[in-house]
Amino acid sequence: AVDVLKFSKKRVAGEVLKTLLSAVANAEHNLELNRDNLYVKECYATDAVRMKRMLPRAKGRGDVIQKRTCNITVVVAERQ
Repeated sequence: AVDVLKFSKKRVAGEVLKTLLSAVANAEHNLELNRDNLYVKECYATDAVRMKRMLPRAKGRGDVIQKRTCNITVVVAERQ
């Protein structure tokens, strides 16, 4: 999974790679799992907080601009 993300041309691949490496490091340090036996069990992105901003329009009105964010979750497990 790390190699696929390193060579991906998608813009979000860097953020997912950082999350994956963090999950692997946590599994090694906290749960004392072997790095060579790990695999990606789940990986998903969920909605997070939306920042709401106003954009001025004609006649004193305003449009609401929603700047969306997401939470990336990566779950790794050890093969048996």
